[in-house]
Amino acid sequence: MKITLLALFLALLVYAHAQTSVPYMTRAAAQSPGASSTPQPSVCPKMRQLSDELDAEVYSQEPQGIRAPLAAEQVNWTQVSTYLAPSFQYQDYSYFNSAGNYSDYRTYWEALNPVYERWPLKNATVDWYSCDPVNRRLTSQWKQYFGSAADPTANATSTSLYVTEYDPDYKITRQAYWTSGDIVDLLSTASNTTTP
Repeated sequence: MKITLLALFLALLVYAHAQTSVPYMTRAAAQSPGASSTPQPSVCPKMRQLSDELDAEVYSQEPQGIRAPLAAEQVNWTQVSTYLAPSFQYQDYSYFNSAGNYSDYRTYWEALNPVYERWPLKNATVDWYSCDPVNRRLTSQWKQYFGSAADPTANATSTSLYVTEYDPDYKITRQAYWTSGDIVDLLSTASNTTTP
């Protein structure tokens, strides 16, 4: 009789637990003293917005959607600096002459401008975006269609990656850029002309 009552009691507990909206074995996250109990919105839209705002400062905003880097003297560098952490780094891992590590955005932009003059960006389409809210990192993959100022018939498509990382105050600490090897032939055909 005792075993039957105990089994019935356990069955009622399991049934009662199944009727609650709390999943089995769910553990509430530890909350720091004084923290709000309301859930915080995702940081991903905020990081994406800040990235888009920075892009609007340094790229031309063509109605056709083709964005080329503005000339360095056209950029409001004071405004750009409001998006960047003091430890900001730009890491260009592309096959272009601008490849390298930069701690100053303007210096990078001045290295990038001759690249786009020599190999103009004809079009760009985004393949995907991803967001890592824990490490405050945005990643995107683009198809970039480049031409050649030296040879109007030459062109190449790069599958390019962009990474943007943020500090806890949502200042950008690092941006990185990779191009695919698909543009190597385009760059080598233009190597007989002047080097930027």
